Amino acid sequence: MVGARAFVADVYTIESGSMLPTVRVGEHVLVRYSLPAHLERFDLVVFRPEGDGQPMVKRVAGLPGETILIDAGDLVIDGRKLAGDAARPDPTPLFDDRFHDPRQFFQLDLAPAGPWTVAGPRDPGGSRMDVDASGVRRGSDAGLAFFHKDVRDGYLEADGTRVPGLAQVGDAVVTTDFSVPRVSPEAGALRLRWRLVEAGDTFEVVLGEGRAVLVRRPGQDAPSDELDARPLDLEGTGEHRLRFANVDDQLEVWLDGERILAAAYGGNRPFLGVTSGGDRTSAPRVAFGAEGGRASFRNVRIGRDLHFTGAGTYGVERPLQLGLDELFLLGDNSTDSADSRYFGPVPLERVIGVPVAVTRPWARSRWLGKGRSAAGDGIGRDRSGIKITQDS
Repeated sequence: MVGARAFVADVYTIESGSMLPTVRVGEHVLVRYSLPAHLERFDLVVFRPEGDGQPMVKRVAGLPGETILIDAGDLVIDGRKLAGDAARPDPTPLFDDRFHDPRQFFQLDLAPAGPWTVAGPRDPGGSRMDVDASGVRRGSDAGLAFFHKDVRDGYLEADGTRVPGLAQVGDAVVTTDFSVPRVSPEAGALRLRWRLVEAGDTFEVVLGEGRAVLVRRPGQDAPSDELDARPLDLEGTGEHRLRFANVDDQLEVWLDGERILAAAYGGNRPFLGVTSGGDRTSAPRVAFGAEGGRASFRNVRIGRDLHFTGAGTYGVERPLQLGLDELFLLGDNSTDSADSRYFGPVPLERVIGVPVAVTRPWARSRWLGKGRSAAGDGIGRDRSGIKITQDS
């Protein structure tokens, strides 16, 4: 079909929401009628379904010859979850302090009774969160700010409006800028902490006392296991950016663009807390703060990994073997997407092109790719997959 065309690209209009927030309903997408020499996982493609259906855009999840299984929201390829260094889309945003006042999203003790002072948000600089945890004892959570929203498969619109999700998501990412005083009377006592919780595990990054440490605890009060560590001294060195990610049973900590800590942990310990309506109501999933000194945080971002639900027939209860000419295609808005989970693998010959850019509306124009997503403006309900119709 590609070779029979006398032109190389067309513009199509998105008509449904199964790829939110990557592309929105009503956006115009430029589709190139050629394929790269080698398709890669998470590439976006346009294909024609069986029959006379309109073309659809989906994301490549499984490649020819692989076995694929969706397990607790993650992809399992040939019996393994994806490697930590595998290329994948950017995290889907859930919180951004350029739009959201942390006092409405975090549980924290404000001054004068508590250690926290919050100012903002101030677009584009975001909010500023200052903590004076000089009197907080080592190991206490009194100097932490706890994100009190659940981590679900929602997202943010372009203006920061939160679109609630339906399914709980295990994989989360938190990014903050932080700074410490240049002259600190508590030098040596200050410890900065970032926390991610999944199932029965609590993971923490601790910077202080000349070290950066990544630890795992089976619950809030249990002894911790040190997973990785390295020497590090940040006292009085200005502002830094830390990114802490828990994706596909792998932890990574990035400081100022350099990966400083990493560990694979081979699956979560079981959750032993209370459940409500089938949902786990454990401790807050994300937190950060300090103990034994003062620190400032800003540009706080919380996101999630792509999450694929176990609905459908193919690749959800048992591994599915793909043929040498087949792809397994999924929608980003998994709770509202008709994709290969329902209609099975897609032959390569049905793939007609690659969406390369959003062209209209002009204010939202952007390139598309693994890391080129935008916040969506609603969750579609038609379960028909994204349909795209050619502009006249």
